[in-house]
Amino acid sequence: MTDWKRHALSLVISETFAGEWGSDEKSDQIDVPCVRVADFNRETQRVADEVPTIRSYSEAKLASKQLKIGDILIEKSGGGEKTPVGSAIYFDGPEGLMCTNFIQVLRLRNGHDPRFWTYALRMKYARGETYRLINQTTGIQNLDMREYFGQKFHIPDLETQRRIADYLDKEISEMDAMIEEFERLISSLESRRGVYLQSKFDPEITGEPSLKMGTFAQISLGKTFQGEPREGQKDSFPVNYVRAANIQPHGQLVLDEQTMYATQDEVEKYTLKAGDVVIVEGGAGFGRSLTLQEDLPGWIFQNHVIRLIPRSGWLGEFFDYTIRAHLYSGYIELQTVGATIPGLSSERAANLPVAFVTLEEQQKRVIEAREELDRMDSLIEESTRLIANLKARKTALITELVTGRKEV
Repeated sequence: MTDWKRHALSLVISETFAGEWGSDEKSDQIDVPCVRVADFNRETQRVADEVPTIRSYSEAKLASKQLKIGDILIEKSGGGEKTPVGSAIYFDGPEGLMCTNFIQVLRLRNGHDPRFWTYALRMKYARGETYRLINQTTGIQNLDMREYFGQKFHIPDLETQRRIADYLDKEISEMDAMIEEFERLISSLESRRGVYLQSKFDPEITGEPSLKMGTFAQISLGKTFQGEPREGQKDSFPVNYVRAANIQPHGQLVLDEQTMYATQDEVEKYTLKAGDVVIVEGGAGFGRSLTLQEDLPGWIFQNHVIRLIPRSGWLGEFFDYTIRAHLYSGYIELQTVGATIPGLSSERAANLPVAFVTLEEQQKRVIEAREELDRMDSLIEESTRLIANLKARKTALITELVTGRKEV
C-alpha cells in the first residue's frame, strides 16, 4: 500500500446529484420505476431485482437524472436505530430508472472503478465512520454530504481497483450464497416447528376429542398498570411485573425490571409460579405463550398478559404447546376477525380447544416436544451464529483489501 495516495472522496467524483421523487404515476408526464432506499439490498450492495414504485417525470428531469450502470447510490436521508443512514449501493442496471430524493447519486471520474469505491464506502459505513456525519431532526437522519465527500481514502491505480473489485465480487458472492442457504434452513426449521406442534397438539389434526381450555384451567388477566399509589392507599408499593413484551416467540421469557404499584393482597393474587402459562393478550404479538419453569417471587403480571393455571391432571406445557399450535395454524387470528382491536381476550383463550387426553399422554408428548424443539432451536442457533460469522468475515475481507493490507 506504500504507493497508494490518500485523497478525499470528492476528488474522484465527476458528477453528483440528489434523486427526484417526481409526481404520482399516470399524470401527464412519463412513468418510470423509482428506486427507494427500501429497494437497497444491503448484503449484496445492489438494488433489488424488482423496483415496484412508479413515479412520473418530465423529459427534462429524465434526461438529467436517469440512472446509469456504474452509478453509486448513497442513502442520504432516512435511516433508523439499527440501520443508520449512509449505506452505499452499486447500481448495475437496468438503465433508465430514477431514484428518490432521499438518495444521492455519485458518478466517478475516468480511471476509477465504481465497484471498488462501493466496497470502500461500505467499509467506512460498516466501521461506523459515517455515523459522525449524521444530523438528525424530527426523527429523520440526514447525511452531511459535504463532510461525506471529504472522507479520506487510500486510492490505488485503476488496474488494482479492478482486481480488488473482481476478487471481492467473487468472494462476497460465495459468502452471500452460503448466508442464503443458512437463512433458508432457518426458515425451513421455523416452519417445521409449527407443523410439528400441530401434528402433536392440535386436536383438529390429531383427531382426538377436545374440550375448551377453560374447562381444565383457571384463566385470568393481570393487574391494570398503576404508576403511583392511589389517593389514600398507604399499603401499596412498587413491584416488578411481566408485560407482553417480555413474552418472546418460541417460549422465550426476557425479563426487564419495570415496576408498578400494588398492595400485598394484589401481589398474592397475581404472583406467578412454575407451571403457569402466560399468554400475550393484545398487540402485535398477541397469542404468544410460554410456560414458566420456575417461580417468580415478587413479580406480578399486567392486564395485557393472560395467566393460565392448569387444574389437577393437566400440564401447563401441554396447554402452552397447544396454544402455539393454534397460533401457527392461524386459528387464534381467526378468532379475532371482526374485532375492533385484534387480540386474544381471556374469554377467547378459555374457548380454545385442547385435546382430551390422559396426564400420562400429556407428559409423553411434552417430553417429546421439548426434545424435538430443542434440536430445532440448536440448529437455528448454530445457523444464526454461522451467518453472523460470515457477515463479519465479509466486512473484514473488504477492509483488508480496500485499505491495501492484503494483496490480490
